[in-house]
Amino acid sequence: WLDAVRRALGVTVGFDDTPTRDLLATARLPNVKLAATVLSALRADGVALGPIVAAELELHERKEERLCRLWEELRAEERELRSVRGEDIAGHYPEGVLRQRSDLDVVATGRPQAWRVARRLLERGWRVDTLTVMHACGELQVFAALSLGSEEPLLVAPDRVEVSTLSTVGAFRGLAPRPPGDLPVSPDVCSVVSLVLDFAEEISLRGVRARDLLDLSVLAAPVSERADELGAALGELDLWPEWDQLRRLAAAASLEPPAVRVSRV
Repeated sequence: WLDAVRRALGVTVGFDDTPTRDLLATARLPNVKLAATVLSALRADGVALGPIVAAELELHERKEERLCRLWEELRAEERELRSVRGEDIAGHYPEGVLRQRSDLDVVATGRPQAWRVARRLLERGWRVDTLTVMHACGELQVFAALSLGSEEPLLVAPDRVEVSTLSTVGAFRGLAPRPPGDLPVSPDVCSVVSLVLDFAEEISLRGVRARDLLDLSVLAAPVSERADELGAALGELDLWPEWDQLRRLAAAASLEPPAVRVSRV
C-alpha cells in the first residue's frame, strides 16, 4: 500500500522515490493530508513505529472513531440522512490502513432535517463555523459547518461536520445545484460520484489530491458490478471532464479506477 501512496503522490505533487522520512514529510503538507494513512500503512507492513509517531497515529484513530460513532448516532435519529465519501470509502481500505479525513460530510433531505442535525450538535457543545443560505432548486437551501475542537490542535484538525441540503452547489463550468435525490442509491457508487463532484467544485482551489486517486482505486472492485449505474450518474451530472482527468491521473499512478462508460447527456 505504501507503493500505491508513493505513486499517487508522484503524479499529484511530484514526489519521487525518496526515503520514508521524506514520504512522511510530504504526507504532512496541507494540500496532501496523508500522514495518518502513511503511518498506518507502515505499521500494517510490520514497521515498528516510535512512541511519538505512534501517539500521533492514535490521535487520528481516535478522531476517526469519534466521527464514525457520531455518524451512527445521527443516522439512528435521522434514517434518511446520508453520509458521502467517508465511511463507505474507509471500509474498502486495506486492513489496518487508516483513511485520513478532516470531517463528516452529510446530506440532509431538507432544511428541517439539516436544522435538527445542527441543533443536536450544538446541544453537544459543537460550534458553528459557517452557515450559508441560498436559493436553489426552487427553494431555500442551507449549508452548515460545525466543529468541536481537537485533542492536539498542532497535529490533528478539529472534529468537523458539514451538513447540506444539496448534493452539489454547482458553481463549476456553469452547472446548476443539485438536490440530494440526484445522488445514486448505491453507497459505493454514491461515494465515487460525490468524490468527483467534490473534485469538480474545488479543483481551482486544491487541484487533484493523492487521496482522490487512492479512494478511486479501492472503490474499483466494489463498484465493478454497478458500472452502468455509475456511468449513468456521471453522465447525468455532466461530470465527464472531471472524471476523465481523475481516471487519467489514476492510470498514470498505476492505480486502477472503476471501469465505466460515461455517456454525455
